[in-house]
Amino acid sequence: GSEVTLYGTIRKPEAKKSWKTKRPMAEAWLEDASGRIKLRWFSQPYIAKMLQDGMVVRATGKVTGTGASLYLANPEIDRTPIAPDEVHDTLFAEGDMPESDQLFAIYPESKGVSSLWFLHAMRRLFEAKVHETIKDPIPEEILKKYNLPGTRSALVWIHRPEKT
Repeated sequence: GSEVTLYGTIRKPEAKKSWKTKRPMAEAWLEDASGRIKLRWFSQPYIAKMLQDGMVVRATGKVTGTGASLYLANPEIDRTPIAPDEVHDTLFAEGDMPESDQLFAIYPESKGVSSLWFLHAMRRLFEAKVHETIKDPIPEEILKKYNLPGTRSALVWIHRPEKT
């Protein structure tokens, strides 16, 4: 499956369990003027509560499945001011879409702790300015001599990368 970025409107978000393994998951549909595709988040049923029917979003994820049962697996969702009818043919058209201006840190996943959960946890810590309470173990003169970032800046750059 290819990694894609799609723009559209969220429809019918719900938390459920997979039929075979009974694993908790969230599902929703992403639709625009050209069609619709299912979105699935495995072991992350709380995402269904974060989505509202009619919400306009940008979804980035890997296309999985076969034939008529294609879906995006564990897509990253961002609200967008772009209405789906302004982004003509994003779901099923060929060609390049503009590259996203935002980068996301990717974390290894383990059972019960998804990469998305960790990303949101880090965002909450930065918003609460917890990183500003950390004492830098490297002396200031060494940071200046070797032109190194402080621990606080390094933490932000690692977990919230930006394009340059």
